[in-house]
Amino acid sequence: MNRRQRARRGEGRNPQKPQNGFAIREFRQIRRWSGTALAREIGISHSTLSNIEAERRPASDEVLNAIAFALDIDVRAIRRDKVGVASETPLGVSGAVAC
Repeated sequence: MNRRQRARRGEGRNPQKPQNGFAIREFRQIRRWSGTALAREIGISHSTLSNIEAERRPASDEVLNAIAFALDIDVRAIRRDKVGVASETPLGVSGAVAC
C-alpha cells in the first residue's frame, strides 16, 4: 500500500497536529469549493491549504477558525483535540452510584 492509499484511509496521520486534514478536505469538497477558492477566501496560499489538508503542516487556531467560518461548520468538526467539547466520559461512569 502506498502513501496516498494510507492517507485516504487515515493512516499515517499525525495525531499531534490540531487539525483533521481529512475532515477539512471532505467538508471543502462537500461544499464544492476548490482548494484555490478556499485558500483565497481565508487568505492563505493554495499550497499551504494543501499541506494543512495532508497534515504536512500544522494549522494555527486562527486558520482553523477561518476555514470553519468559510465552510459554515463548527470548528470542532475539523479539530482533532475537540476544544470546547464536554468530557467524553460515558454516561453513568462519572462515579455516581445509581440507586
